[in-house]
Amino acid sequence: MDETTNRSWYYVINNAQSGPVGAQEITALIQSGRITRDTLVWSEGMATWLPAGQTELAPQFAQVPPPMARPPQANNGAEGQAASIGACLSEAFGLIKKYPGPFLLGNIVFMIISSFTGGLLIGNWYAGVMLMVRKARAGEPVEFGDIFKGFDRFGLVLGAGLIFSFAVGLGMLFFIIPGLLAGAYLLYVVPLVALEEMSIGDAIKASGKMVEGHLWNHALFLFVISLVGLSGVILCYVGVFVTAPLIPIAIGLAFENNRRASGEIRP
Repeated sequence: MDETTNRSWYYVINNAQSGPVGAQEITALIQSGRITRDTLVWSEGMATWLPAGQTELAPQFAQVPPPMARPPQANNGAEGQAASIGACLSEAFGLIKKYPGPFLLGNIVFMIISSFTGGLLIGNWYAGVMLMVRKARAGEPVEFGDIFKGFDRFGLVLGAGLIFSFAVGLGMLFFIIPGLLAGAYLLYVVPLVALEEMSIGDAIKASGKMVEGHLWNHALFLFVISLVGLSGVILCYVGVFVTAPLIPIAIGLAFENNRRASGEIRP
């Protein structure tokens, strides 16, 4: 605790950033179980947000008993995924409300640009949105120009987006379910290439690893956010400029929630 006594800490619980708190309060939060080993925390001098168990707070968890195991029948994966869908959409609307310039105007500009390329830039569009999501989650300022960060690593991000779109589109030709399953398997390819700087091949493997055992849940997630995202078409197509950004925002939020689940992802 010597090094933590003069530190102020920030932490994320239920997708909401809190803090700063001092050493005594962070200790109390750990002992009460509100902050776990997997809770994202940040303090001055840290390059990025990390799970508390990977920081100098780690020794404090030795004094905290592990959570009581739940009976297998009490852990319903479908219910957990349904809750994450609602949480991601709720946070996505919150981000648009908090940063309307970058998330609305920025997306409108990029969608107009993308329309002249026949949708080929979908990966670059998604990458820019997901970068803004990561910055917002880290408490960093989100700016209008961030949407164009999707042009970084242009060729690889473009390729990742085309692979995702092609797989979903081809699957849809063989009824809806194969397309959703293909999209679910490749759901995290774009952020892995754009944000984790992976090659496309490694990103495909890592995305598959992240959804392993939960492919159907991720297919349901993709189906629901796609319905919500495209619902703006009902309003004479104008509403799509508001709802369409929800798709990459929600995927970006899901990625940030799950990016530590695969051992192939670099911290």
